[in-house]
Amino acid sequence: MAAGEGLVPSLDGLRAISILLVVLAHFVTPTIPGGLGVTVFFFISGFLIARLLFAESKLTNNVNLPAFYLRRFLRLYPVILVYVVFVVAVALLRGTPIHGIEITSVLFYFVNYLFAAYQLAGLSFTLPISQFWSLAVEEHFYFFIPLVVLLIRANPRVLIAICLGVCIGSLALRVIYLSEWPALVDTKFVYTHSETRFDSIAYGVLLAATCETTTGRRMVRALASPLGFWLAAIVLLGTLAYRDPFFRETARYSLQGLALLPIAGTLVFTTHLRMLNIVLNSSIAVWIGQLSYSLYVWHQGVADLVGTASLGWATPVVLVMASLAVAAASYYLIEKPFLRLRKNLRPRSGGVPLVQRAGLYQGGFSGALNPLLTTEA
Repeated sequence: MAAGEGLVPSLDGLRAISILLVVLAHFVTPTIPGGLGVTVFFFISGFLIARLLFAESKLTNNVNLPAFYLRRFLRLYPVILVYVVFVVAVALLRGTPIHGIEITSVLFYFVNYLFAAYQLAGLSFTLPISQFWSLAVEEHFYFFIPLVVLLIRANPRVLIAICLGVCIGSLALRVIYLSEWPALVDTKFVYTHSETRFDSIAYGVLLAATCETTTGRRMVRALASPLGFWLAAIVLLGTLAYRDPFFRETARYSLQGLALLPIAGTLVFTTHLRMLNIVLNSSIAVWIGQLSYSLYVWHQGVADLVGTASLGWATPVVLVMASLAVAAASYYLIEKPFLRLRKNLRPRSGGVPLVQRAGLYQGGFSGALNPLLTTEA
């Protein structure tokens, strides 16, 4: 369970489920919990980033901050830049007004705050950029988490305490905001603000840090069971079924984060639910998971284009297929070349890149496993 030179299964499959929830919620019906898909994305991202930082610390006894931030830049910015150029070009051809603040908010990761401010003011984006709010939340979190890991010398117990503080703090802020300003309940304020959503990422970091201690691994093994999985799944479904607005914007995110701990632990570290393991590691699930970042970025732009046409009942099908096609082009033509470039920035041991020294995950499940150090958060 501890981070190291190994492979982690099921993560691309979980990504596939998450992105499908988001896309189908936008294209088919908002009753599909697209917000849950984003929450799962946050959790997986925090889990992976923390494991990467722990693995680097073990290998080099250090965390290379410039290399970390450069890897993040190369991971995200190429697709973002191409997308921004594309949607601006389309807007110019259409004669749609272009506001520099919108473009700036995407490039400098404050679109989440602008999104909330626009909604409170009764405004909307002229460009299809609202999906970037979640990337902004992640980057705000990742601005400081590698520095924290470096300062605490990758001490997992200290990081666990910090994560618990973040989880409690985010919940407290949500309660305070909505108690003081009840009108915010029916807005995107809490949903998109970084300080109120950091806990969704911190729960993933918490799982990774817990796996770094002997006691923590015992706890994860106890939770990672069929009973733990299904009880957590019931809690997760309950958070979706209970529609009280105040609960939805406060405790729901906390309960979902807690529920994801045994769910992810069971799927990643055990083979108790073999059929789910097989599905999550199938070639189609892995492929969609690999496309998830490009699919998340581009699906709003595709909707902006295709949505102007009246295709009736076929519209959702066309939107999904077109988004997959564009995402595949983005992944193979933009993402993959930069992913290869990023490998040169990986920590090395004895002159051999860590990704080349990776062994196999020893959890007893063999299949289409995802490399821990090449699976990107």
